[in-house]
Amino acid sequence: MTWREAKHVLAAVAVVELMIGGAFFWAGMVLVLPFSGLEVLVLGLAFYHCLLRNARREVVRVDDGRVVIERGRSRMLESREFPRAWVRVVLEPGKGWYPSQLKLRSHGRELEIGEFLTEEERASLARDLRAVIRREGDGPDN
Repeated sequence: MTWREAKHVLAAVAVVELMIGGAFFWAGMVLVLPFSGLEVLVLGLAFYHCLLRNARREVVRVDDGRVVIERGRSRMLESREFPRAWVRVVLEPGKGWYPSQLKLRSHGRELEIGEFLTEEERASLARDLRAVIRREGDGPDN
């Protein structure tokens, strides 16, 4: 759902909720209207939280000598770099109900990537990254 769609859904729910709260207020049950407003506020905060988390991005670039991971939302805020020749792709299996973890490791440093992916997507990304990183002599933007 986009931000615009979320605003439309929230506006529609708010109109219905506040109309119902207004009707009860008119009938003499004055506490229903503030709770209707509170319900709309909590729903709006939940939409905001979910859409903000949904906007996260990770970009993994592999070129001749390095693997670069950039993170952010509308713009990249964090960038980490690993030497391509030494980076290892590790997919640690999940324990119990905890999901697996996809990590890049090199020279004692590690970075977890793909936290927001499903198990199948994470396993596929691990396979693809291993294949791309192992290729020799490829040009930029593999």
